[in-house]
Amino acid sequence: MLINPIVRKNKRPLFPVGLGYIASSLLKDGHEVRVIDANAHEYSDKEIMRELGRKGFDMVGISGMVTIYGHVKRLISRIKDAYPDKKVIVGGPIATPIPRLFLNKTRSDAVVLGEGEETMREIAKNLESNKSLRGVKGCWYKSGSRIIANPPRERIGDLDSLPFPAWELFPMDIYLKRPVFWSESFSGNMNIITTRGCPYHCTFCYTSVGKTVKYRSIKNVMEEIKILVDRYGVKFISVLDENFLLKRDRIMDFCAKLSKSYPDMKWGCAGRVNLVDRELLKKMKDSGCVTISYGIESANQDVLDKMKKGITVEQARNAMRMSQNVGISADPSFMVGSIGETVESVMDSVNFCRDFNIMPGFFFSTPLPGTELYEKAKEMGKIPKDEESYIEKLGEFSGMLVNLTGFSDEQMVRIKNEAENIVRIHQMKSDMVSYITAPVRNFAIYSRTYGIAAGFRRTMEIAKRELGKRI
Repeated sequence: MLINPIVRKNKRPLFPVGLGYIASSLLKDGHEVRVIDANAHEYSDKEIMRELGRKGFDMVGISGMVTIYGHVKRLISRIKDAYPDKKVIVGGPIATPIPRLFLNKTRSDAVVLGEGEETMREIAKNLESNKSLRGVKGCWYKSGSRIIANPPRERIGDLDSLPFPAWELFPMDIYLKRPVFWSESFSGNMNIITTRGCPYHCTFCYTSVGKTVKYRSIKNVMEEIKILVDRYGVKFISVLDENFLLKRDRIMDFCAKLSKSYPDMKWGCAGRVNLVDRELLKKMKDSGCVTISYGIESANQDVLDKMKKGITVEQARNAMRMSQNVGISADPSFMVGSIGETVESVMDSVNFCRDFNIMPGFFFSTPLPGTELYEKAKEMGKIPKDEESYIEKLGEFSGMLVNLTGFSDEQMVRIKNEAENIVRIHQMKSDMVSYITAPVRNFAIYSRTYGIAAGFRRTMEIAKRELGKRI
């Protein structure tokens, strides 16, 4: 039984690709695999337990982000209370950075570190044969009161060898209804992953599979998209790679093949500002790319350098300018409260947003286990000795969890709120100007083409439609 725990209620869920790959790998070995997708259905723990009792199982696998540690810990205890003889295995970013703490503090039987497909196959095979988990690479487990740390597992060399995610086990109707960013009514959105790993060294970021990047072939990616289109009618592809744009020639090949096979397909991805150029962006736009999420984080060079972000403010400005010029919506993220933050550095980010007329959310810099920033925060005395108490708060507190700056907590919160207000007011003013000038501009164009009366009617129709969208 694979469980996809609830991340947060009333949010648009992303398909759990990692768990989908685990499911298909176990199916390939002939195991019976069932899924409780609590995140998609917004199940409570009580409802999860009801589903467990209804469907029956021999082993439970749970995956998730470290931000839901507290919830998963409580869920594991419920499962072990009801089914003490059933093995509970936990993997993914929730366990990989803190395997010893996880096994010490929760009632899980074993944790899987890094890529889980091969490790879970071996665990299932051993448990099926009543063998211990000794020697299973990529797995730590409990043996009585002891924790046994098996050697790490080698990375999967050929990602094309993995079977596609077992979509059929999940409530695809829920995931396919997830609206995309420009239209609440647009559906048919599905997310995929085409690479694993990240070569960069941002202090705040954690990757559970390491710095070496492994690539699926574009041929293999297109085969997956074909199934998604033919079987589920997918119209929008969200590429969730940490760095989809790492290999320029590979992206150009992807764009060419996507344009040829699915000219009406829309897609979006995440990318770094130092990896794009106008020709690449134009090719992406022509193939249906409508949005790129840039992790800019700050428009102050000193703060970027302290983050080890590996980009310059000028590269960020160029990427935003080129993306907007070719017609791709650039959707950057920003953080406040980083080490070295000042009022001036926050205002640099505010002015950047105003220059490009964007309104991103500003997130507090938060140290996550397994990151360089987490270790630095520990050195600064910002993480309590009882690390579990801090980790449990990661998913329960939406404000500033750790203050890494020289400001008081109250000052830092006020600075963030003011930054967001300035950006929001600027965009509201820009929208008001657009409301006034757009109809005038449209009337001038349409009256020349259709005549004054028809041009006026067409202008009013467009104005009403745009106003309706805003409302």
